[in-house]
Amino acid sequence: MASILLNEFNLANQSLLRSQLQRQGHNVWVAENIGETVTILHDVGIDLMILDLDRQNLDELLMFADRWKGILILFQIECVDSWEDFCCWMADEVVCKNDDKIPRLVSQLLQKKLFEKTRQRQ
Repeated sequence: MASILLNEFNLANQSLLRSQLQRQGHNVWVAENIGETVTILHDVGIDLMILDLDRQNLDELLMFADRWKGILILFQIECVDSWEDFCCWMADEVVCKNDDKIPRLVSQLLQKKLFEKTRQRQ
């Protein structure tokens, strides 16, 4: 089980993704703006953030990048061409919005993180 911060502006998509991730056993926190994102990052040990890149000001997010250390980042984008955007280097994964693979990608990222932690301890 992981703690996931979900930043999705489309309420229908937010509700669907939240319930899919909760069915996988994750705790899901929802943030609709940078203030809520920073508050949750301050108050909760987040393992993975899913950010709506189309509606997010990355310059604002970068101001708080020190709070991202150790947190996996999955960007959701409307246009696949944004994958080449210079800001996408921050993400562990970039997916197209409404992609039904998001819950599976979340599981894969979290397993990879757990494997790396285990390997570092050895």
